[in-house]
Amino acid sequence: KKYLHNLQDRHIHVDVRRGLIQIDQATLEVGPLAQLLDSVIPPGWELRCAEARGIRLEMPWKELRRRSTVLCIEIVSATFVQHSHGFCGASAPEQCDYWTAAAGRRRTADFETYAAAKDGPSEMTLADAVSTGLQMNVDRLEFQVERCRGRAPSPILAADVQDLFWGPVDPRLQRMTRYAAAESAASSSRELRVGAVSLRAADAPAVSAAAHGAG
Repeated sequence: KKYLHNLQDRHIHVDVRRGLIQIDQATLEVGPLAQLLDSVIPPGWELRCAEARGIRLEMPWKELRRRSTVLCIEIVSATFVQHSHGFCGASAPEQCDYWTAAAGRRRTADFETYAAAKDGPSEMTLADAVSTGLQMNVDRLEFQVERCRGRAPSPILAADVQDLFWGPVDPRLQRMTRYAAAESAASSSRELRVGAVSLRAADAPAVSAAAHGAG
């Protein structure tokens, strides 16, 4: 429920024995999701709202330390707001609340990073093992970008991403294992794959491309 809200019982289907949870549709919590995507979305982009349909979570209860948990989503729809210094930042007549909140988030992140480094490495919990081995498949991701304060046509950009995969390269990697510094990369390797992307800017025709990336 950290990432979902306004769930209705008729949209939730659980099979404990098979480790299967299905949700027909849900509204996503903006705060936790934005924090999760902080290192992914471009600077100045604010997640305004998001919804998902056809959510399926498969958890191998008996092998959580050895097998990946798989999250499949049919469609994700999201809206972002683009903030720029020229329109609503320090160089604008009136600065919007986004920049103040962003500065606060940076201070909090710096403090948490310092505290974690000071405390040293901690033992990996079962929840850490599940999240580390999570494999996510999204059939279709639709999002649009609007400009803050409506100073440009809305939306200024729309995108349609298909067949997106994000997760560990090898789902069989051992979980709950402490690695030496020289081997730590092997325990956190991830791969990003995208089947196709279609982009449409304001007053411009759509541009499509097939893509494949790894990182």
